[in-house]
Order: sequence, then C-alpha cells, then structure tokens
Amino acid sequence: MSRRAARFTQADLARVFAAAKRTGMAVRIDLVNGVAEVIPYERLSIPCEEPKPKRIPIL
Repeated sequence: MSRRAARFTQADLARVFAAAKRTGMAVRIDLVNGVAEVIPYERLSIPCEEPKPKRIPIL
C-alpha cells in the first residue's frame, strides 16, 4: 500500500485545536474527507469529560 501525502500538517491541526480551545468549542476531524469541523460541545455525539489523572506506582 502506498503512502499518500497528509491533508493536514501537525501545525494546521495545532492551530485549529488552539482556536477551538480559545472559543470553548470542540473539534471533529474527518481524516477520510480531509475536514476539520469546529462545533459547540453540545453538538458532540459522544459527551466528553475532563480526563482524570492516573496514578502510576513507582517501584
């Protein structure tokens, strides 16, 4: 299987995520069609919560 050029660069996605965070919105990314959609949290199909920190035991 050959590799295709990425439609988004890491810098592109970082700018989208930063803008969404500043406005209090969420980002939905469709990699197949090359679309990054900024939407309100209320319209997310899967409700998301703040990630809880994990405790990692150190031996």
